Amino acid sequence: MAFAAASWVFVIVFFGVTLLSVFEDRQSLNVLARFRRYMTLRMGPPDRPRFHRTFHQRMIRPVLDRVRALINTQISESLRRTIQMKLLNAGCALRVTPEEYLMNAAGRIAGLGAAAAAVQYSLGFAVERILFNSVLVAALGAALTVLLLDSKIRRRIFTIERELPELLDYIQVAVEAGLSVDVAVERIVREQSKSIMAGEFRIYLNAVAMGLPRMDALHELNHRTRSRYVKNFTDGIVQSVKTGIPTGNILQIVRRDIYDDIRTRAEKKAYRAPVLMMIPMILFIFPIVFIITLAPTLMKLMSGVGTLGVEF
Repeated sequence: MAFAAASWVFVIVFFGVTLLSVFEDRQSLNVLARFRRYMTLRMGPPDRPRFHRTFHQRMIRPVLDRVRALINTQISESLRRTIQMKLLNAGCALRVTPEEYLMNAAGRIAGLGAAAAAVQYSLGFAVERILFNSVLVAALGAALTVLLLDSKIRRRIFTIERELPELLDYIQVAVEAGLSVDVAVERIVREQSKSIMAGEFRIYLNAVAMGLPRMDALHELNHRTRSRYVKNFTDGIVQSVKTGIPTGNILQIVRRDIYDDIRTRAEKKAYRAPVLMMIPMILFIFPIVFIITLAPTLMKLMSGVGTLGVEF
């Protein structure tokens, strides 16, 4: 009996020590994994041996880095700020730097010029004409690059101005219910994370959480979006903070102004619609109507004149 009890005690102690050692090993592995992850985020991934790297890492990336460094030394600070502002308004500043944008634009322009030269050379054009047309195509590619970025900025501003009125309704209801503007904005960010305006509000909240003054964060929000509706919203919040007017009243005035502006713009579009509809009617519909109505008469007239012996 005593031997059996001692055996059970030994088995329990053995399994307990084993489980404890496994748990400690897992904890140490977790600590080691967290340490490696921290060092990777802090210092970057460890360098792989040269011949174990991919072709992109060995050949393409160094060339791109050198081109990027060359562009960085050649462009002026004012041009860099202008491109940075355009990328910021287009929502691409976190993904693309001004140097990368210029490098991509230069690659597209050179590719278009080379493609145009190759096509003209295959068709047997003269050298002077090939050079002139290639430069012209490259210039058109440069203009198209700028126009595409401006078009993206306009589409983003249009989307923001379409989303903001509904979000302002939500913010006003939340403020009148007793919440602050930042808490209402945080709820919007949490519930509508896929909208562009919610992403801008998220950047605003992160800036405030990192210690940036609220007024400066609102100014940056207005600076990033370039929307007059957002400017009205930020100016209203700033005025509420400076003058002590209740935020709900300010938001109500801002909402009324925005909806009045939306109504005015819709009425202007409605007034322009008949004038714009005249263009396709004159170019496409009226000629077809004239052909359908006058063609039989003209055919009968021509056949009648033909019977009289008159040739056209």
